[in-house]
Amino acid sequence: MPHGSDDDILRYLDTDVAKLSARAQRAAEVVAGYSVTQVAPDRSVTVTVGPGGNLLDIAFGRSVGTMSPQRLATLVMKLVGEASLRASGDVRAAFADLVGENPVAIDVLAPFIGPTDNSPSSGLNPKTAAPGFRTGHRP
Repeated sequence: MPHGSDDDILRYLDTDVAKLSARAQRAAEVVAGYSVTQVAPDRSVTVTVGPGGNLLDIAFGRSVGTMSPQRLATLVMKLVGEASLRASGDVRAAFADLVGENPVAIDVLAPFIGPTDNSPSSGLNPKTAAPGFRTGHRP
């Protein structure tokens, strides 16, 4: 911040606020129409989640008829978890320029950006992975 007259300081702050506002607007635009689609390796299930990891769409291929209900449920949960993790990373990146590594700002955003790791609480528990599922698979 400059040392000078009150007018100099106010001009500096106005410029700073305008830059921050522009960055916030860009981040909001990126996130507004954002979604992530995750497809099972065998194309039996496709899920799409929004920026917070919320399920927007799910589609089933013909091969789901041969899966057990447990395997299908596990596969769906795994795909949603993986897509949510990708969405979280992308949303964090969109806001990184705005909030940086500010822990308070990240805490404020946390409820809106979904899981950040593959811990059991994130829904990405490797012990319950669907057979044949490849972590990090992008369609």
